[in-house]
Amino acid sequence: MKLPIAYYGSSSLRKKTKKVLEITEDTQKLIDDMIETMCSLDGLGIAAPQVFREEAIFITRVPEQLPDGKWVDGKIRAYINPKILSYSAEVQQWEEGCLSIPGLYLMVPRPSRILVEAMDRNGNVFQEELQGFFACNFCHENDHLNGVLHIDRTDPETKNRIKSELKKIKEKYSTVTAQNSD
Repeated sequence: MKLPIAYYGSSSLRKKTKKVLEITEDTQKLIDDMIETMCSLDGLGIAAPQVFREEAIFITRVPEQLPDGKWVDGKIRAYINPKILSYSAEVQQWEEGCLSIPGLYLMVPRPSRILVEAMDRNGNVFQEELQGFFACNFCHENDHLNGVLHIDRTDPETKNRIKSELKKIKEKYSTVTAQNSD
């Protein structure tokens, strides 16, 4: 089932999530609904706060480049109770967008490599090293679980420059967010 999206200005986006203590049928349904919602919006990731939920869960779908240069949808991954164990001192920047802040794309500095730990949808704990855009995507979605948006990771000049754009987004989507948060 496609879930409603929390847009910029929603208090849901600023709340810290709660650790998932048990993988239940409801957890599985939430993951499936988040995947459907993300795919229907052609997103590369979605976190529980973006669908008005408080669980520490996010989904990613990082595109992959084939040897011929063509890009294809990547593998869909669920991360439950994720954490970053270590990150490189080397930083990269990718242009980031967000389903909750439509149309606003910003260059955001992120670590080039990270070592992460999480549970999969079956409750299995795993670790993996991510680099490049995979690391960027993980950091972006993980930030959502801590009430942080990509706009918070920009420099003061950029924050000032996007104020009017954010105001327009907030005004445009405020009625949608208010209806869905009831």
